[in-house]
Amino acid sequence: MNKTEEINLITSYPKSGNTWLRFIIYLIYFHEANKELQSKMMDNSIPGLNKWSIAKIRENKHQFNPIFLKSHFSYNQVKKLNLGSIILVLRNPLDVLASLVRYYKIPEINIENTVNEFCKFHNLSFLSKNFNFPSWSEHLDGWEKSNQKILILKYNDLLDNFDLNIKKIVKFLNKKIDENLIKTIKKKTDFETLKKLEKYEKEKAIDGYFFDLKKHNINFMSKGGTKTYKELFSDNQIEKLNSTFYKYINKYAL
Repeated sequence: MNKTEEINLITSYPKSGNTWLRFIIYLIYFHEANKELQSKMMDNSIPGLNKWSIAKIRENKHQFNPIFLKSHFSYNQVKKLNLGSIILVLRNPLDVLASLVRYYKIPEINIENTVNEFCKFHNLSFLSKNFNFPSWSEHLDGWEKSNQKILILKYNDLLDNFDLNIKKIVKFLNKKIDENLIKTIKKKTDFETLKKLEKYEKEKAIDGYFFDLKKHNINFMSKGGTKTYKELFSDNQIEKLNSTFYKYINKYAL
């Protein structure tokens, strides 16, 4: 692949804001003023990284410009690809775990064991045979040590100062957008707006990313925000998690 065929990635550990950022990137590049946002548009334009999406890109290069893919893989798993710009979404690991607990519908009786496993392995591969991702720390460490062009975007920063961080993304991608489009993107990708979009697409059986999740009885937009772990974990569990991930939380002000 040449320069125009580089694969740009939106990468993160699962449940860190990757899908939210996919909607944002989609609107930065492909926004049409008179077209309602649908999850299918986003998912088709920025599909998940796998052998099928790579093959599709190579067969239909003219339809993917630029090429953006979603990924939860470590750098070592994808370093042989012709990588371009990488946006790494970083979220507090306690909020990540809380979101995963809700996503997998882990009962309260099993939360203590889940916290212990996450502290020990920094991973939740024991939850599902389909959870084939690196550990939380391995994912971050690998990308941080790579020589790729990377923008580390913190979930909490995007929540607290959306406009400033959209401008960071746009500058990183060498794009130019006006203030009106930033306002439009902010409105269309607000958590409650996307939650309503998920509900609507599922109720109306509209083909797309959200309706596909309905088949598996999954509510994707369950609980946005930060420090949502306080609603799930005990003080002792929070203390243990904070101690385990202290160096990362402190370094990145998570």
